[in-house]
Amino acid sequence: MAFTVTDPRQRDNPLVWVNPAFTRLTGYPAAEAVGRNCRFLQGEGTDPDTVERLRRAIANGQAESVTILNRRKDGTPFWNRVSINPVFDDNGEVVSFVGVQTDVSEEVQLNQEHEQALEAERIARRETERARSRLSAMVEATTQLAETLDLNEALDRLASIAVPRMADWVVINLVDAHGKIYSTTVRHRDGLEDLIDRFNELQPVSLNDRSGVYRLLAGSEPILLTQASPEAVAGNFTDPEMVAVVAGLGLGSVIYVPLISRLQRIVGTMILVATPTGRRFNQEDLETAADLGRRAGLAIDHAMIYEHEHRAAVILQRSLLPHLPAVRGTTIAARYLPGEDTADVGGDFYDVLPLPDGSIGFAIGDVVGHDMTAAAAMGHLRGILRACAWDDAEDEDGQNDPGLVLDRVDHLVQQLEVASLATLFYGRLTLGAKPGEPAILRFANAGHPDLLLRTPGGAVERLAGGSGLLLGVADVGPRPTSEVILEPGSTLIAYTDGLVERRGGDIDEGIETLGAMLASLPPDIEPEPAASHLVATVSTDRDDDIALLILRLDP
Repeated sequence: MAFTVTDPRQRDNPLVWVNPAFTRLTGYPAAEAVGRNCRFLQGEGTDPDTVERLRRAIANGQAESVTILNRRKDGTPFWNRVSINPVFDDNGEVVSFVGVQTDVSEEVQLNQEHEQALEAERIARRETERARSRLSAMVEATTQLAETLDLNEALDRLASIAVPRMADWVVINLVDAHGKIYSTTVRHRDGLEDLIDRFNELQPVSLNDRSGVYRLLAGSEPILLTQASPEAVAGNFTDPEMVAVVAGLGLGSVIYVPLISRLQRIVGTMILVATPTGRRFNQEDLETAADLGRRAGLAIDHAMIYEHEHRAAVILQRSLLPHLPAVRGTTIAARYLPGEDTADVGGDFYDVLPLPDGSIGFAIGDVVGHDMTAAAAMGHLRGILRACAWDDAEDEDGQNDPGLVLDRVDHLVQQLEVASLATLFYGRLTLGAKPGEPAILRFANAGHPDLLLRTPGGAVERLAGGSGLLLGVADVGPRPTSEVILEPGSTLIAYTDGLVERRGGDIDEGIETLGAMLASLPPDIEPEPAASHLVATVSTDRDDDIALLILRLDP
């Protein structure tokens, strides 16, 4: 150990004695050290706060112990653990300080390495936690976006993911194949609906080629503006009012990322904005936003494809549905509604066909499936049914027989491979010869939900006769035909299962609910308002197509 003695009664508290270990520790012989203050050991890297602690202890006559970076005579650094203790005379005055100095460089180095390892571990843990949090957020975002095929819902969910978790406000633009903005969604954590409405009006016509949006559309990588200046904001727009609107919404940091489809086409852009008083984006935020943009682009692309195909299928199906004819002695109404949410357009249809002998043929059916193939198959099935109904097969008693019509339809469907499976109700209504006389309904049913009959008095019953297997199952032989007499003022209600069946529910309960609704309608209600009321009331939260046909005999 190096020992030293200093004399605080002399000017600058000089060394008055050092032992040989001091020389070995510092490289300074006693002749060069005695008479000087110990500060000659200080140099580059010596902590001034530690020096101040020693100075105060000496000034106050107190003991102190510190570890300080010193320099040897040859300039090499070493960590010196210094302990000083005052020596008092009989009067209590400090007459000297005894110092003990030890080289602890190896210990300090080990401590530093240990601390560096701990800090590296803490940094790695923070990075891992941030990565886990980011991955969790992206998984949640992907799940939310993948749960819907409705484009507007996907945009709304994307905005909800971005604000307020990632940004203070967000702008989502959709562009067409020519790069023209046709849809804008804006969400601000503070609402600001009036400013948002004005932003939506001005943005499409005021953006210029230097804007972040058009730079992305031209192929730029995601853009980070850590601090957007007023000049940078003004350079994006041709309309000064737009600059004022953006300033009102608040502009600090900005991130621009593209929304890219599965075919690497840009379908839109997303702008994340932090207000001046809030967060400031960094490179990590840019990477997270770009990741979200890629996931959102795929989800939006899927929703756009689904919307396009869904619209095309609806147009196809509506084009295949008939225009209802005006038939003497009856009033007819019909409705068709495509499925909502994840359901595609299917093979639901109805038809009314005046027959050559003055009777009325009518049908309702459903081809199994929910896609454009089912809609196309429905058109073929309806054509086959019309041909067979017009030819009007007779039974061995010479009566027109709907069961034989369905047999012929089924045979052709299977032979021509028109559809795999389908349900179909076909009825043949013969009106009375004179007004006020009853009508005769002969019908057959290939696996379709029972029609409902509402009597002139308002009672409702199911027409459960004439039931047989679905079309396309097998060669089932002659299908049964049932017959019922209908009084003037009677109403027939034909429907597909989308009106009465819910996922996980019982279809018979749905039919009972529909029957109760019919029974509660006013006695004199016309088919048109009745159809609108039933569809609006019974068909809430549907996930399947609906076809509805109401035929009332004139009173």
